[in-house]
Amino acid sequence: MSRTLSYRKHFKTAEERDSVLANIKAGIITELQAIALYQELMTRARSTKHKDYISHALEDEEKHAKKFRELFITLTGSEPDVGEIESINFTGYKDGLIKSFEREMEVTELYRDTIMLTENKLVRQVMFEAMSDEQEHTDKFNCLYHEVYKR
Repeated sequence: MSRTLSYRKHFKTAEERDSVLANIKAGIITELQAIALYQELMTRARSTKHKDYISHALEDEEKHAKKFRELFITLTGSEPDVGEIESINFTGYKDGLIKSFEREMEVTELYRDTIMLTENKLVRQVMFEAMSDEQEHTDKFNCLYHEVYKR
């Protein structure tokens, strides 16, 4: 099925379809950005605990990127075109933790908004799982930051 075919199989309106698909693509992009960010952040982590927290978030982001890609293909019949992925640069471990926290907050909102856009059960299920994971990551990055910088 291509994106030009009827939206009615998965969505109530063409506008709903377009918004949900745009958010799924945005989710793929932000997950790919997070993967690169967390890979670099792990090299700067100061303890096994920090590496474990970041590694867990990294694994979740890889899972989300894969599920979003599969969801997009299920809904459209085609691969998502996400273009070139911009890196999230940071200057030190503290800055990396801050950017990770901010990124997690932003994508939690994106996934919540996507859930509110549609009644499509598959979209809602995939987004809810990702949103729940991102909320957990927000808490963990906040803890890591405060553990190191707020003593």
